[in-house]
Amino acid sequence: MLVLGGGEPAYREILRLIDAGAALTIVTENPSIAISEILVTHASRANLIAHCAEQFLASSPLLSSFELAFLLSEKAEDNDLLAGPLEGAGVPCHVLYQPDKSSFVSATPLKRGHLKIAVSTDGLCQPLERAIARRIEELFVYDFDHYSLFLSALEEKLTGLKESNEADWIALNLRLEHEDFYLAIARKNFEEALRMVDNHMAAIAAGAAGDETEAEVEINRPRDSGKGVL
Repeated sequence: MLVLGGGEPAYREILRLIDAGAALTIVTENPSIAISEILVTHASRANLIAHCAEQFLASSPLLSSFELAFLLSEKAEDNDLLAGPLEGAGVPCHVLYQPDKSSFVSATPLKRGHLKIAVSTDGLCQPLERAIARRIEELFVYDFDHYSLFLSALEEKLTGLKESNEADWIALNLRLEHEDFYLAIARKNFEEALRMVDNHMAAIAAGAAGDETEAEVEINRPRDSGKGVL
């Protein structure tokens, strides 16, 4: 991926892309100290071309080799200079402060483990995106911890099943689309949700196809029944 710019907007986007595992080509004559540190700590995935936009184009780069381009220079003319050639090469671009010239817009992420929430203003106001993301974090700070713990436990179960039997893993994911599993999560009853996962896995392992199995009866059993809860 290509990132043009060496200031704060470029730095924030570089952090997100590095966190997502992207390999970056960063084009800027004057990288900030923070970007320079990223170039050192992530040298295997972040490469610096110390050119301005005009010099970069003059070096005849193979623009079509980039999957995405983030034109984040604080000089609008530099972003405009690259936008046309990149578009001609079929490379989708995000242009700083100019959603009308962008083929996609980036969002401000909020991340806790496997849980990621993105806030977008369609590129109109990133400070508002950050403010809303911070507000969401403040409102749901304790819930995020519970959601992350639930996702970690769910991942362990799903990963183990996928490694042993991918067909059963697909069958389990289909069963988890059912309303009862959604309602358990909506009630924040993660213990019940994980119990449902275990019961579905048992039903699948037993070869359940059409009739309701004992495992599925247990899933749908009213919570005030005499039978104990695992």
